[in-house]
Amino acid sequence: MNEETMKKIIYLRDNFKKAFQNKNIAKLVYFKTENELHISLDTGSIIIFELNDDLYRQIALLKFYNDMNKDVLSSGEIYYVDVRII
Repeated sequence: MNEETMKKIIYLRDNFKKAFQNKNIAKLVYFKTENELHISLDTGSIIIFELNDDLYRQIALLKFYNDMNKDVLSSGEIYYVDVRII
């Protein structure tokens, strides 16, 4: 993994924590070929982010989606959220 990718991962992690202060990250997994970061929450949900896309926009869209769906990320009712298609 190169330095630029690591900076994006750290940026994404930090901004995710700011936007979702009540969510606990269980694990981060980077997929090099796809250039994706999967954030696993302690609820079992996995959120897929594309590192080539606008990271701020992806977090904002996820926050909007979660707020409009009664904090679905805390419910444990969904397993995967692919932020690229929100």
